[in-house]
Amino acid sequence: PPPEPPPPEPPPPGADTDLREAFGWAAVGIACAAGATGAVMGGLAAYEDAEIEDAADGTPWTEIAEREDRRDTFLVAMGATLGAAVALAAAGTMLLVSGEPDDAPQPITVAPVGAPDAAGMVLTWRF
Repeated sequence: PPPEPPPPEPPPPGADTDLREAFGWAAVGIACAAGATGAVMGGLAAYEDAEIEDAADGTPWTEIAEREDRRDTFLVAMGATLGAAVALAAAGTMLLVSGEPDDAPQPITVAPVGAPDAAGMVLTWRF
């Protein structure tokens, strides 16, 4: 009998990797880390605020001013990291939920919108 043909070559590593899914999960994971960081920053800001409110009478103004500066820095960091967490979670979810793009126009499209003082999504549709 003739010899059996060799088994087929296995696909190269990563050939079956869906980049949309990989980037989606990466964005969701980073969003979780950013959310946790934002929560820590919020906790630190609350601690500094409590220290300011509970300062004893006669506490030097310089000490209170330093705490106010730290509190404000923590609040900015909290806002930035929580904003990034929301944006990354939305982007990751969109990548995971949406399938392969096709050539047919979609009746409803979703797009993220960001501004210095706001963030959101825009829905557009065709009929």
